[in-house]
Amino acid sequence: GSLQRLFTYRERDDADGRLLPAARAALERLAQRLALTHAHLDGNNPEAILQRGYAIVSYAGASVRDPSAVPPGAVVEARVARGTLSARVEARTMDSRETETDGDQRIG
Repeated sequence: GSLQRLFTYRERDDADGRLLPAARAALERLAQRLALTHAHLDGNNPEAILQRGYAIVSYAGASVRDPSAVPPGAVVEARVARGTLSARVEARTMDSRETETDGDQRIG
């Protein structure tokens, strides 16, 4: 009886001694994963991007991804960290480095 209980207590103490460090390690891994996920999401947050000095440009209610989507002379909205700017497009430069200005003059 009492010898059996002694082994049971020792086994429980040994298990407790192994479980606590294992639980702490598991929590630490989860905390690291959570921090990485948070950083990833924050990096993709448009507000965070604006805070780094970038702008989100829109024309006719849609985000501008390609300069050819906006004609010279058009008015675009540029959303920045602390507000919005309205700007008139004077020239467009495509990836091919061909520039088109207001009045369709081509400079290349």
